Amino acid sequence: ALSRAQQAAGAEATGAAAAEGLAGALRAAEAQRERLQAELDAASAQLRELPEARAAASAAVRTSADLQSSLDEIRAEAAAGREAVSAATRDAAQWRAKVEAVGAEAARERAAASA
Repeated sequence: ALSRAQQAAGAEATGAAAAEGLAGALRAAEAQRERLQAELDAASAQLRELPEARAAASAAVRTSADLQSSLDEIRAEAAAGREAVSAATRDAAQWRAKVEAVGAEAARERAAASA
């Protein structure tokens, strides 16, 4: 009878140790589940922000393209302006030459009239 009591006590101790081990494993599993849930929540939040970030990036690309287009237009206008200034400078030089020619002709006529 004593050996059965000892066996029962040993089985009870083994069962208690196993129960304690299972309880520890259950606590560890629950802690891991909580960590994974936190990671899942963080990932979900990032996914929700993704469309907003994508929209902001698209807007930035459109703005960049618009700015590049404006810059191209400004460069074209500047080139046209430089060409207009060059043409005006050439015209002014031609008029200056004509004025000088007329002035020289008038000086010759005055000289001829004086003589």
